[in-house]
Amino acid sequence: MREIDLALHLSETVLGAREGLVTAACMHTGRTHQIEADAVVLVTARLPNDAVARDLRACEHEWADAGLNSVTALADALAPSTIAAAVWDGRRYAEDLGEEINHDDTPFRREVVHIAHSQARGQ
Repeated sequence: MREIDLALHLSETVLGAREGLVTAACMHTGRTHQIEADAVVLVTARLPNDAVARDLRACEHEWADAGLNSVTALADALAPSTIAAAVWDGRRYAEDLGEEINHDDTPFRREVVHIAHSQARGQ
């Protein structure tokens, strides 16, 4: 990025953005400044967010009336990851729902592909 003379603004907090202008503050000094910009790319912290599960647990006394038995946070609520990992976590939870689970067992099987020698050479 530096080789193409791209301006990098590190350790700054974006306070606001509007067409053509970003207002930022240094995280160390608090000083604010404005940056002319055609585009803004934010690289933010990927932190877990289980607020929905916590809010639901806070009203546990209302669960029976709503038909709820339990609340479980999973996927990105526990540890942000890839979309594929989040989908896997949700699918696995749904497949295991109501089952007695031995957590020492391997929860999945991986497909192992083996190409025979003659097939690999196109024979």
